[in-house]
Amino acid sequence: MNKDMDFPDTGSGGWNHRVITRIQKYGKSNKRRIFEIIEVYYDKEGNPSSYVNSKDHLSLWENLEDLKGTYEYIASAFTKPIIDLDNFPEEWKDE
Repeated sequence: MNKDMDFPDTGSGGWNHRVITRIQKYGKSNKRRIFEIIEVYYDKEGNPSSYVNSKDHLSLWENLEDLKGTYEYIASAFTKPIIDLDNFPEEWKDE
C-alpha cells in the first residue's frame, strides 16, 4: 500500500481525498493562501497524477449512511501530507 493512498496498491491506480493548498487571487492585486479537500487520482505506481476539484460528491447523497461514510473517508485526508496545487503533485512546505 502506498503511504498516501487509502486503498491497496493493485497496480491500477485509484482515488482518495487530500487536503490541498493554493494561492487564490482576489481583487486587483490581492492574494491569499487557501486550503480545501479534493479528490486525487493515483497512477499505477501510486503517484498523484490528476485531481477533480468538484464539491458535488461532498454533500449530495440519497441516504444518510452514505453521507456519513463519505465524511468519515474524507477525514482521512487530514492524516496525509498537504498537496501544493500550484505545484501539483508536490507536497506543500509551510514557509
